[in-house]
Amino acid sequence: MNRSILFISYLSLFSLGFIDNARGPIYPLILKDLSLTFSAGSMFFTIASIFGLLVNLFSKSWLNKFGAFRPLKAFAIFQLVGNIGIGLNPNSFTLIIFFSALYGISLGGTGIAINILVAETTDLKYRRRALSGMHSMYAIASIISPLMVSYLILNDIKWNIIFLYFSIFPFLFLISTFLRTGYSHESVNKILLNSVSLSKKIKLSAILAPYVAAEIIISSRLPLFLTKHFEYSVERSSTYLGIFFSFLFLGRLLFAIKKFQVNTLPLLKCSLIFSLIFYLLGLFNNPLWFTLCGLSMSFFFPYCLEYFSELYPTNIHEITSFSMISIGVFLISMHAIFGIFSQAFGIFSSFSLGILLLMISITSLFTLKIKKI
Repeated sequence: MNRSILFISYLSLFSLGFIDNARGPIYPLILKDLSLTFSAGSMFFTIASIFGLLVNLFSKSWLNKFGAFRPLKAFAIFQLVGNIGIGLNPNSFTLIIFFSALYGISLGGTGIAINILVAETTDLKYRRRALSGMHSMYAIASIISPLMVSYLILNDIKWNIIFLYFSIFPFLFLISTFLRTGYSHESVNKILLNSVSLSKKIKLSAILAPYVAAEIIISSRLPLFLTKHFEYSVERSSTYLGIFFSFLFLGRLLFAIKKFQVNTLPLLKCSLIFSLIFYLLGLFNNPLWFTLCGLSMSFFFPYCLEYFSELYPTNIHEITSFSMISIGVFLISMHAIFGIFSQAFGIFSSFSLGILLLMISITSLFTLKIKKI
């Protein structure tokens, strides 16, 4: 186990989580200040997903040439510049979109690089907990970030200044990439490409990608949904989001610390079923149920990657790369459709997309027929 790699990976995901989950509660303020429609404003999220997808599409090239560690320095710079650029240009949506694209490059590249690094440098018996621990860092940042946004807004701090304040995290991420790690791209197994059939990769990605899109709907649009549909204040909406991320963190922390003697597949099925139940209750009963989705969703992503590595232990790089590309496609589609539906049918209809996405994941998981190799 390479502790330096783990530290850098954990810090990078903390930084990513902090910035990513500040965008949700800030988004309604951007719409208001720039007088944007839901459809036009959705580009704030969509453009980041598009550029993240482009980075993932070319991941085969840059992973083979540079490995998973060396590009992290560039991704940290993109994250830092993108964040500062948004903060310095609050009156130009064009420039906000441009710097969101730079942030998207970091979003896509960092995600795939650190998941591969942890898989490469961690023994199989520790991999599940290492991945859960790493993703718990995202959850920790996701708890703190909306609460910090609420606090700063209550103290009359403009949303663009908040972006500048939060730039400290990608700066620390950048500094960490200069640590000595002893990691050598040549010392690990060469990435195996084109060894898993396309149909199998699609089946696996159809489990993970829709789930991620459903989680992102909650993490990025819950404050908007609560302020527009239920007329909650920005502060109250951010508190709900903070509770969601608190459950997300507690779940991931539990699964990182405790080794459960349960097969991965039943856990994945339980996660999706309960997430769907809580989502439906949040829509049709009380929005507080959405917060419990954090608990049911907490372990799905790291355990899903663990499940993929159990199915294809020597091809996890290939599966991870293809899954990240699929996630990018789903996120782009989700953000675009969300904006269109919000404008045409209202925020309730667009937020209901999460049900469809979870149903796709459930159907894909329960009908999967792939044997371990």
